[in-house]
Order: sequence, then structure tokens, then C-alpha cells
Amino acid sequence: MHLTKNGLTIDVPDAEVVNLVLERLAGNSPAASQDLATPRLGDYWQGQGGIFVGTVLGVDGKSNYHMILGPEFTDDLNHPDALQYAIDLEVEGHKDFTLPNRREQRFLYCNGLGHFKPRFYWSYEQHVASPDYAVGQSFGDGTQYNSHKSTKSAVRAVRRIYSPIQ
Repeated sequence: MHLTKNGLTIDVPDAEVVNLVLERLAGNSPAASQDLATPRLGDYWQGQGGIFVGTVLGVDGKSNYHMILGPEFTDDLNHPDALQYAIDLEVEGHKDFTLPNRREQRFLYCNGLGHFKPRFYWSYEQHVASPDYAVGQSFGDGTQYNSHKSTKSAVRAVRRIYSPIQ
């Protein structure tokens, strides 16, 4: 492959270009090594307060971020209490937990399914047209639906680590 910039042309073997791209995607390039070193998917991330469930791609110009799955609350909570649980949660000195949004819950269904019971979990989002309902995710069949905020359901908070990954 011929690469030209500012009048300078260099020849790089196609295989080398492919390897550099694959290393960058795998996080093994020097540029990626400046990023926070992540554990393997599904492993507890020591010092970060939970299980690393992957890197979420930012949308609408927002940055990508690593998602950390906090501990599951041992009992069921209604939606207002679930929100408060997440706000009050502190693990390894981290106090920036929230409930996931519905997009993140879909991500968690794909990347973290083994860390959830096959049941409904609250998100932080309320139903757009009905303030008495909030959105959640079933980790049994993968559907997302609304439930009355007074309903007691499972709760699992997350935290986000924004980093220079692009």
C-alpha cells in the first residue's frame, strides 16, 4: 500500500496495515495503551467497583465509555427506591453509580447476560407518555417494556468510565 502525505510517499505491505488496524481494534496499539487498561470481558475490574461488561459506543457526538456493572441489590425495589439505591451506592470509593438507560440495558443483555437473573430489571428512564411508568429490561426473554413505578423489581446499577477511546 502506498501512503502519501505532505508530498512524502511510503510503501507499507498490506499485511502490515491490516495488522496495525487489528492491533488498534484489539487495544494493543501504543495509542490504545495510553487508555485505561481493561480486564477481560466479564471479569471483576479491581479498583473500579464492579464487572467490566464492555465498551459502549457513544452516540450523538458523545464519547465512548467502559461500562462497569455494580453489585445486584439483594431485594426487589420500586422504581423511586431503585433510583435512590443507585445514587447511594458506593463501591471501592466510587459514588457515580446510576441505573442504566434502556440502550445500556440492551447492551447488558448482549454482553452481561450471565450476570443477571432471568427477570425484569429497572432502568432509570420513565415512560415518555405516562409518568407513573418506567422502562426496564427482561433478562429472561430480552424484551424491554414499561412497568408501574410502584412495582417491585430487580435492580443492578452501573457506572461509566469515559476515556479517550474512539
